[in-house]
Amino acid sequence: MRFVTVIILIVMTFQSFSQVYDKDSSCCDLFLYLEPEIKNNKDLDKIFRKWQIDFGCCYKKSKTVYIQGESLFLQKIELSKDSTEKQLYFDSLMSLFDKRIKYFGEEGFVLGKKGVLLRKYYLASQQKMTYETLSKSVNILKEKSDPYVLLTYLKSAYDNYRFNEVTKKELLDVFFTIESLIQTNNNESNNDFNIYLEIKKFIDNKRVELK
Repeated sequence: MRFVTVIILIVMTFQSFSQVYDKDSSCCDLFLYLEPEIKNNKDLDKIFRKWQIDFGCCYKKSKTVYIQGESLFLQKIELSKDSTEKQLYFDSLMSLFDKRIKYFGEEGFVLGKKGVLLRKYYLASQQKMTYETLSKSVNILKEKSDPYVLLTYLKSAYDNYRFNEVTKKELLDVFFTIESLIQTNNNESNNDFNIYLEIKKFIDNKRVELK
């Protein structure tokens, strides 16, 4: 019964609510006030239902509703003990990211989020998609890429190399690209300096392995 409820809730999130409220998107203004209540409410299911209404009203007008949805779906994924249910929440989060790109752009930034989460939750089954998603993100943002996205891209490239999805030359090209991108940011005054050090260490270690 719970699984059926989950399916209904997610389907309603991306279809029914948007169809019902799309004709009168002004309702968005009526529901944005719920944000403080959402942050302080510990009843996740209740928060999720309220968010669905927010989403149906605001998905074309407010980026905030996507940020809230990302947080809620991540909590649902972490708390779910059923693998099928977890997959359903994850797929819905990926669809949410796609819709955010459609209406609010920031493709490189959002693809970075997608790639990091793909590697975290579905390392084996989605490793090629993870690599391609992160590659596109980095190609768009270049030196503006989040350092953790760069690190995940490195690890994803190496994952794919180990399973013969990426050639040695392609992997080395990734190393060279990322080294070039971090040159201007790799200094001790940078808040992400430790991540840049981890990137350099990862590349140095893997180059030794590849010799």
